[in-house]
Amino acid sequence: MPLALENHVPTRLDTNRAGADIVIVTHPDFVAQLAPLVRLRESQHHQVSLVTTEQIFDEFNYGERSPFAVRSFLQFASSQWQRKPQAVLLVGDASMDPRNYLGFGDFDLVPTRIIETAAFKTASDDWLTDFQQTGFATLPTGRLPVRTTADVDLLVSRIVNYEQGEYSGGWNNQAVLIADQNIDANFTAAATAAAAILPSSLNSTQILADGADPTTVHAQIVSALNNGALLVDYNGHGAEQQWSFADIFDDTDASALTNGGHLPVYLLMDCLNGLLQDVYAETLAKSLILAPNGGAIAVWASSGLTKQPPQASLNLAFLHQMAAEPKASLGRLILDAKAGTTDSDVRRTWILFGDPAMKFHFTNSSSASNSAPESAAAQNSPHACPREAACAKEK
Repeated sequence: MPLALENHVPTRLDTNRAGADIVIVTHPDFVAQLAPLVRLRESQHHQVSLVTTEQIFDEFNYGERSPFAVRSFLQFASSQWQRKPQAVLLVGDASMDPRNYLGFGDFDLVPTRIIETAAFKTASDDWLTDFQQTGFATLPTGRLPVRTTADVDLLVSRIVNYEQGEYSGGWNNQAVLIADQNIDANFTAAATAAAAILPSSLNSTQILADGADPTTVHAQIVSALNNGALLVDYNGHGAEQQWSFADIFDDTDASALTNGGHLPVYLLMDCLNGLLQDVYAETLAKSLILAPNGGAIAVWASSGLTKQPPQASLNLAFLHQMAAEPKASLGRLILDAKAGTTDSDVRRTWILFGDPAMKFHFTNSSSASNSAPESAAAQNSPHACPREAACAKEK
């Protein structure tokens, strides 16, 4: 039986042609909380289209909730709008149990797509703009994995304050690179290679777990993260809620971080930290971005189980793009990095927990706060998003 009956007011999404360069797809409960973010983007000369999932489901799928409806809407916008979308922000959590058969709650607020990978079926937000079904996304896409209005208030205020420079300080020129024990792969070498191509404006600290006492490494990691950094880069093994077989950092640590407004972007080159659809536990990526007293401004993490070499390659590709285009949006850097990644599982399973229109706020650069629209060439360039299956033996 239906839970309720509501009056349907047509929105005519399927006839609108004006368009916008930023599309926010949100659960209806969060519309009011998104007003500060919309104002920020409009002040940066963006046109924003704020659309609810109910509107999309009604106009593109006869009211039925489905990720296919979201993709149909985004494909329509990309092909029919006069002003084409250049970034998509999804506001709401997703669930592997959209009908709440398991009884953990109705958390499928903005559905993702469950795809097949070599290891198992898992979530892919990139699928939503893979219009040609080639394994390559065409639009930078990110998600705020929120369940409550309080969650939205927290994340929106952080993004607005970050981009307006409220959190500026010496931490903005710091990068922390963390490498797991060299079990089944040389993570030390991956971190060293990453450090070598960081933007010249960044001072880097490396925390290398191989041959070190895990308790000492854990303490070093927590201390570094509490100090804040522009960027945190982890190469290693991972499970849904932790780094390394030795558990050198986990969701409990993430929730307890006290770095306040010194909020890094996290690049997590491991397995399963981004398994957003799980209803049994909260992923490390969610714990980081929703940490009440610190954590992350954005997290790039995988919902899949993949191999280390393509993960490392994707990481280097992102850092190369970051050094070459420090004023590019986070979503554009990700899409460019994925464009050259040949492993489809790696491309499709890395999910951005954050706003794809956000830019890094370097201490000595206006790149993050000066978020004017990107060039037409950048907006119209083709992109993709597969990645390799890595981290065999993950917990």
